[in-house]
This record gives sequence, C-alpha cells and structure tokens, in this order.
Amino acid sequence: MLGKPDAGWSKVTMGEFEEYASYLTNVPIDCLEACIHRVKGKGPLAFVFEAEGPGRFFVLATAYNTVIKWEEDDTPESCHLIPGVNDVQLVLETVHDIEQYLNDWAEDWHTCTAEELINKLNELKELLPSWYQRENIKISHFQKEEDQ
Repeated sequence: MLGKPDAGWSKVTMGEFEEYASYLTNVPIDCLEACIHRVKGKGPLAFVFEAEGPGRFFVLATAYNTVIKWEEDDTPESCHLIPGVNDVQLVLETVHDIEQYLNDWAEDWHTCTAEELINKLNELKELLPSWYQRENIKISHFQKEEDQ
C-alpha cells in the first residue's frame, strides 16, 4: 500500500490503482490513526491522501472490498473499486509498510519522529489480537505462503 517515502512523496498502491501521496499531510501517523479507529470498532477504515495537483483521494475499505474516490471529481472514472482488498489486508499492510521504512518516514517526512511512529505502531499492534478475535479474523488467510 505505502511505498518508500522519497522527497516528500510516497506511492500508494492498491490493486491496479497507483497514486502519490504528498507530505502535506502526516501520512504515516494519519494512516496508523485510521487503522486504530477501525480496529477499535469506531467505524470503517478510511484514509485521506493529498496528491497536490490532482487533489485529495479517499480510501474506504470494508470487510470485502476497497473503494477509492477523488474529492473534486464526480465522473465515473473518479471512483475505483478494488475487489478483494479488504480492511484487514490494509491494516496489516500499513503496519508492514511503516515498519519497513520507519527511518525513512521519520527522516524524509519531518512530521513525526521514529519514536512517535513506534509508539503509534505499538498502540495499533496491541489492539490487533482482540480485533482478530472479535471479528473472527484468521490471519493465516492473509499471509503469503513464504511468511507462514
């Protein structure tokens, strides 16, 4: 989902959809807070990304699919359905991608420190076991074969 941050940008990839998110928002912290919101059962998983020129795009993930919608465009092309990519996958990808590039996020983004990211990651990871149990989520279904 989140590529390695570079010069204030991170590529957001979901299925066939690819777009760059700008440093104008605190992408790693905002994504982790959205995941925490979902895992606590306070609502759906929803991300907001600033792409500058084309504007903002919203990502809404359900238990089955993900929808991406551009804010300022009401044409059919502005809405993308990503079938089979669900909220559990995106939460796990968010944790993985931020951990993988932790130092890059802290150094390149300048909106948070590595310590702040680690604290937010730990907060989310502490909530995951109860979420899995409450939602009857079997993590093995989402792991790649080489990870098992």
